Parts: sequence; structure tokens; C-alpha cells
Amino acid sequence: LASGGRDGKITIWDWQRGLEIKTLLGHTDIITDLAWSPHGTTLASSSWDHTVRIWDFSTGTERMSFAGESWVRAVAWSADGRFLFSGGDDASLSLFQVDQGELSAAFETRESIMSLSAAPKGPFVAMVLKSGALEVLNRETGERVHLGTFRGEAAALSWSFDARYLAASTDRLIQVWDWDGQKLVQSINTGHQILALDWGSQSHLLASGGYKGIIDLWSADSGESVLRISGHTRAVKALSWSPQGDYLASGGDD
Repeated sequence: LASGGRDGKITIWDWQRGLEIKTLLGHTDIITDLAWSPHGTTLASSSWDHTVRIWDFSTGTERMSFAGESWVRAVAWSADGRFLFSGGDDASLSLFQVDQGELSAAFETRESIMSLSAAPKGPFVAMVLKSGALEVLNRETGERVHLGTFRGEAAALSWSFDARYLAASTDRLIQVWDWDGQKLVQSINTGHQILALDWGSQSHLLASGGYKGIIDLWSADSGESVLRISGHTRAVKALSWSPQGDYLASGGDD
């Protein structure tokens, strides 16, 4: 399990024993996002220090880094693990070909990218822009689909394991889109501001976490909460299911 925070340090944990096993040093400012490659051997990170870094998990060393001119807010791997998306305040979506160590393409967005999530199947990546616009880009064709616009900035994005559903949150609202039909199928008022989302690794259960320190599990079919988890005393800002889908990790301000 990887975690990162305000000190720019990334920590790798053996969560079953509760032990820190590696520390990855290189970033000089707040870590904004972490993403494991689909094969689980490589970790990508982004930061307010204007860089994207790619780490080799087995050795704990930095494989490569890409520097920009502004904050990088999010990173996401393509389904095949060959490409890494990044986005932030430079008003473009960058696509890096990792095996070549180079920028493969850049797609202009005209405004900051606040959040990213790559589909686990196909060439698609979802992004939320500063204006609240939710768009899905096909990296192979460059075609974009506009799904909607939120009132205010969206805090989190997540694709379901089979790429059927795309969830996005803004303030107290979670919206769930059916990607095949490109239609909104659920709009959930959670009652508190949502900061993190993650779909079950092998299910259509959606985990959400927010400012009140509460984690809810939602059914995509009914839009109802099926489980509420308490434990955090401050805002929950990160959620991640284990690969088998039987454990959920959470990180917060406490």
C-alpha cells in the first residue's frame, strides 16, 4: 500500500503487518496523486513541485521523471500499462509512453484538470476541468465526449472494474454514468461533501469518503447506501480497494 502527503515523501507499507517497508524520496512539495500500474510493479506520483515521477517498486528507486511548469494534480495509467496520463494547471492532458520515457501526446483542455481516471478497458480517460465539465477522451483518436457540467469543482472520479460505470463527485453529490449508453443513471445526495471515490475491484459497489470522516458503500443499481463505516475523526481524502476486492484502505486528515 502506497501513501503520500504534504512532506513530499511516499511511503510503501506492508499493511497486513502495519510496517513501513520503503520510503521514496524525490518530490519537494505536496503529493497530489498516486497510481499503481495495472501490473502492480510500478508506481506513478504527481506533485505541486511540477513533476510526475515513476518508481520501481522492487528497488524503491525512481525510474524517470517528467517536469512541467505548473502544479500537477492527477495521474492515471492506461489499461495496458503502456501509457501514463497526467493533468494539472497547465491546461493540457499529457500522455507519456513509459517504455520510451517520453511525451507521446498532449491534448489541450483550455483550463486546469482537477481529476483524472483511466478506464480499466479501452483507450478512454475521464477528466474533470476547473469549470466543472466532465469529459471522456479517446487517446487513440483524440475524440472527446462531454457528459455534463457540475456546479463547482468535482473532487473525485472513478471507473468501475468493467468500465461500465463512471462516478464523479462534487460537494454532496455523486453522479454515476453508464458509459455504454453515455447516460446518467444515479444521482446520489450524500448529505456531506465527498472528497474520494473508488469502485470495488470486482463489484459495482462504490466507496465514498468525505469531510465528516464517514465512508459509505453505495449500490450502483439502487443508488442506496449498503454500509456506513466510521473510524476517521477528520476528512477522508483517499480510498483504494485491494486487488481482490475484500479490503478497503482509507487515508484522511486525522
